[in-house]
Amino acid sequence: MPSYQLHEVFGVFQLNPKVTYVESDNRSIRLASYLNSGRHCLLYGPSKQGKSILRKHAFNEKQSVVIRCGNRSQVADIYTRILSELDVQAVLQSTSADTRTFSFTFKGGGKAGIPGFIQGQAELGGTVQTAHQDTTVTRTFGQGPEFLEFVVAVIKASRHQIIIEDFHYLPRQSKIDFCHDLRVFNEQEVSLVLIGVWEQSQFLTVYNGDLDGRYEEIRLDWPDTTLNMLLSLGQNALNIRFSDEIKRQVLESANGNIGLVQRMAYQICEEANVLSTVVGEPRIIDDQNYFTRTCEHICRGFASRYEQFLNVQSEKSRVYLNTARKRKTYLAVADYCVQQAGNAFQSGIPLSNLHDYCKSLIPNLSETALLNVLLCFDLVQSDNDLSPIIASYDPASRMLTVADRQLLFYSRHGRPRRPWHYQDETGEEEIQNPTAL
Repeated sequence: MPSYQLHEVFGVFQLNPKVTYVESDNRSIRLASYLNSGRHCLLYGPSKQGKSILRKHAFNEKQSVVIRCGNRSQVADIYTRILSELDVQAVLQSTSADTRTFSFTFKGGGKAGIPGFIQGQAELGGTVQTAHQDTTVTRTFGQGPEFLEFVVAVIKASRHQIIIEDFHYLPRQSKIDFCHDLRVFNEQEVSLVLIGVWEQSQFLTVYNGDLDGRYEEIRLDWPDTTLNMLLSLGQNALNIRFSDEIKRQVLESANGNIGLVQRMAYQICEEANVLSTVVGEPRIIDDQNYFTRTCEHICRGFASRYEQFLNVQSEKSRVYLNTARKRKTYLAVADYCVQQAGNAFQSGIPLSNLHDYCKSLIPNLSETALLNVLLCFDLVQSDNDLSPIIASYDPASRMLTVADRQLLFYSRHGRPRRPWHYQDETGEEEIQNPTAL
């Protein structure tokens, strides 16, 4: 039988695992089918669920362009970066109330350098200059959809698949603007893949109802039967057998998170000193201490991340949480995420439920005051370098979702402490131990 190193079988070290790659519901086939039909495709679900792995499995990297969004990304930034990835450097030369003039430099003809495309830009009113292997096209666009149509034309000429990752990070207005532009992509027969961390279905129609029927969704969740298959593939590759009890505990603790299954399986093997394929008879792994030490090891790795979740005293946090009451409200929301993590994963937390909980900790807290904190909840996390973010508030649905299922693992095995209590000598509430999760 072939011999493998442990890291080739289990773990999260490779974005494209070969030995333990599993699929559920023919996702890669469905993804290709949706795109071929002219629809956009939305890959969504909690973090660490294999969305990027599915993307890598489904698309040729050389024929793909991956754009990652940030919490301050604007739609124009996305389009400029798409052009740049296609070797088309866009520079805004001038702008007025009615027009914008760009120069576009096609590097060596660029990936979009189909003969006739550049000349076509000149015929549309632009000018063409060639220097060495670079070709520069200068075009003036109106303030309407002309620039978007140019971007779509470049994408079509390049024959590349455009993939927008971390769509959830976009500011609300950028989401709205981009979702309105998606209809133009549809009409020009350019299908995009959007990837994001959220729980609710029909996410895009919240921002543009006209997209109904123009896109399909694939939710990344993993039934225990598929996760069991992953463990079986790894057992066969390493010539080992996990006991039924250890497998039960792994699946129960993972709560459907494929990344956690990979991490636990790797660490259990390392605890058992199985670092490569076992020679001879299969090795039985049934020592309960291996699982216990695995959970402790993983939780130690998670601790700093969840401490940072509660770091409301940092300079970046205080930009948004500029009063002690706001900081206490943020911690009340975070406390709810930790205490109610299991329920929050399934359907999200309605604003009304969250308000009731926070009022039990902060008397007289108004819904408006809570909402003001929730509207900056994502920004506090991303500015504190939490990636992916742990929980996100969606103003459209008025729901808080806990997108990080590893939090449930930590709340179960890491024995987190709650982030209370505080009061300074002036009588104003102040936080003394903000990172005591």
